[in-house]
Amino acid sequence: MRLFGCVLAASAFLACAAPPSALDGPTQAVVAQDGLVYVADGYFHARIAVFTPSGSFVRDWGSKGFEQGQLQTPHSLLEARDGTLVVADRDNGRLQRFGTSGEFVESVRSDVIGRPWSVAQTPEGHLFVADGGDQRPDAERAGIVELTASGDVLRRFSRFGSAPGELDEPHMLATAENGDVFVAEIGARRVQRFALRADCEASDPACAYENVAGWPALEATPGLDPLSIAVAGDRVYVGHQGQHPSIWVLERATGIRQSVLGENLFERPHGLFVAADGTLWVADDRGNRVYHLTTDGKSLGVLGEP
Repeated sequence: MRLFGCVLAASAFLACAAPPSALDGPTQAVVAQDGLVYVADGYFHARIAVFTPSGSFVRDWGSKGFEQGQLQTPHSLLEARDGTLVVADRDNGRLQRFGTSGEFVESVRSDVIGRPWSVAQTPEGHLFVADGGDQRPDAERAGIVELTASGDVLRRFSRFGSAPGELDEPHMLATAENGDVFVAEIGARRVQRFALRADCEASDPACAYENVAGWPALEATPGLDPLSIAVAGDRVYVGHQGQHPSIWVLERATGIRQSVLGENLFERPHGLFVAADGTLWVADDRGNRVYHLTTDGKSLGVLGEP
């Protein structure tokens, strides 16, 4: 007998199968060119779930495993300029590329890329990958890798550590229109901004990105415990996982906090994405929801509700 999605077995115990719309540890959500929302679902389901913006479940693909097309913690994703989806398959130590219907395209791994925790894209189609490493005392590793649109490694910069310009568990990253890279570190509990040296050409692999000193304005962001990050225009959105989980809005030029969105709405705002219409999509990995918000924090809907 089926009762509210559960099967009553002969043993009288209820065996419940979650509906496909239910999320379990979502890490990030993006709105693609086709207007659908693609969710990396994430820590437990190890799949990509697809919804309409209004919350209707469309389809999903992926399963937990190590083979091509399988996933072990899809931790971040984006839609590339060619319309494919690039997934940071963190625990498999690789990037995977899929068509939006779920067809496997390619898998990329290398010693230079390391273990991808997050992936972001520039307007030119370059990819920046956060190598979070394994975070073992005997194998401390971190850095950021820039790939060209064709997938070639252009440069790698930064290293493991807690000094300015170094990285300790770079959890999520985002890129600005001018090419600056913003990183939320959970090990060092800080946000950093990296910019190409003024005397450098972006196409020169020998030119590295450097930490922008004095950003953010730390005296204006006391208590920030960053987890996720997104950039849109002159705003930097940071998912705060400390007391009163929320989204902090920082001024891009200075890092000064301008406002706080969704205070106490989330359990853990793990992933952020700003859509083309300027609205914000927040993947809450502990609340098992994806929230859709206006830029002033008004709720427009929720994905993942059974």
